[in-house]
Amino acid sequence: MKDIRGEARNLFQQEDFCREIPGEFDASFTVQGKLPQFQEIGKLFEGISARDSMKLIFTCGHEQVEVKSASDRESYANFDGNVTGDDKTNVHLLITKGIKDNVRSVYCLEKFLEFFTAEGDDTKTRLLRWNEILMKSEGRTAFEIFDVNAEFHAGAFIFTSDASGFDPETDEREKLAKLAGEASFFMERREIKLLPGDFAVTSMPPKGEKWLFEALAASMRKLDAVMSLIYIGASSRIEGSEAVLSVTRGGKELHFPMDDIPENAALSELAGWILGGEDAAERADVARNTVSILCRDEEQLLHADTSLTDAVRSAYNLYRRKNVDRYIEVRKLLNQSILDSAKKVEELIGALIDGFKTNFIAVITVVISKVLSGHIDLNKIGRSELVNPEFKAVVLIFVVASSIYLVSTLVFIFFKWDFYQRYYRQVKGKFSGLLDQQELARETSEADKIKKEADLRLSLYCLVMTLLWAALLAAVWCVGSRL
Repeated sequence: MKDIRGEARNLFQQEDFCREIPGEFDASFTVQGKLPQFQEIGKLFEGISARDSMKLIFTCGHEQVEVKSASDRESYANFDGNVTGDDKTNVHLLITKGIKDNVRSVYCLEKFLEFFTAEGDDTKTRLLRWNEILMKSEGRTAFEIFDVNAEFHAGAFIFTSDASGFDPETDEREKLAKLAGEASFFMERREIKLLPGDFAVTSMPPKGEKWLFEALAASMRKLDAVMSLIYIGASSRIEGSEAVLSVTRGGKELHFPMDDIPENAALSELAGWILGGEDAAERADVARNTVSILCRDEEQLLHADTSLTDAVRSAYNLYRRKNVDRYIEVRKLLNQSILDSAKKVEELIGALIDGFKTNFIAVITVVISKVLSGHIDLNKIGRSELVNPEFKAVVLIFVVASSIYLVSTLVFIFFKWDFYQRYYRQVKGKFSGLLDQQELARETSEADKIKKEADLRLSLYCLVMTLLWAALLAAVWCVGSRL
């Protein structure tokens, strides 16, 4: 931990100005008389993160020198040599902050928080400042604090004195952004990447102590209500300093001056519930229909309480119950597809066995027909003239043809089985429209078990029959080639 501002105050006597924003730490000081030794100035650079850079600009009258590193020692010494005890020197300290793994530095937490909570700033300005940070980081952002030990968590933003274990979790944000896009049409969503929940404060103030983040937490809770309102609407936009939205498609437009939007945990809870499942678009429709009935104007919606979310959940459960007929129909279809698949496995195994029997009969038929037709002379057993040369050609043709028959049989079987599996997946896909992932897994566990057993059984039979078939062909080839 390194308090750059405090050390600079001690070193340069009088602080004239100090500011910190996401990309810079900026401070000015006045030194009366002789300047500090270069070695003392060099210690300031030791407290800077490797992702950032710092420079000190010394100005005395018309003379100026810039110090960026130890290599500027000589130029600083020349400048210092011209400064007398009666001179005043202005010192400008500037740290340019970089971003690495979505982590930014904070060198003076007090001034940094002022940037986001200044009383003269309107709500839209604050919103856009946080949005700019999120746009550059492209995900959750951590602010690593260097001057004090502190911790604060709020959705997509965390403040911490140790950011070594921070994980941006960009994949989760991409998933949430997709669900939000499906559930609502926010006209500025390409420019404003903020989502409901990005300002959800999860840190609690310490008991009996002053909380450094009290003003920030209040500001973020207000911004959370703003983003929740925007995504509760079927369509929304930011127009000047107002959030304008239609709760239902084609419905009346509601205008909310953003400065007048109060903190409201109920709105945040409702927006979070809408985006809390894969069926976000369906949840949003039910929620908006309920909101349009219970909240007829801006004031009622702004001051909605938890009873609104309870009513939405009840309406959603009722909506699902109204789909019982479809649920039963799809479930019957799923069960029937399981039975059909099991029957098809038996049919495919039977086809495989029939193919082997047909091939075996063909071998016997060929041998007997060749014996009876005179291609094999049994009176010449033990002599090379036993088999007519034409017989070997017949054996070759038979083995090749039978091999092709084997391959085509297997291709046919697996093609048919793949068709039945695709049909099963389609039915299961329809089923998933009525259930969440856990319910679907529970309802289809038996079906998946039967399908897995069918896969194994069919594969086993194919392997056994293929080996038998190959052994038969090998035997025919060996016997035919040696006769």
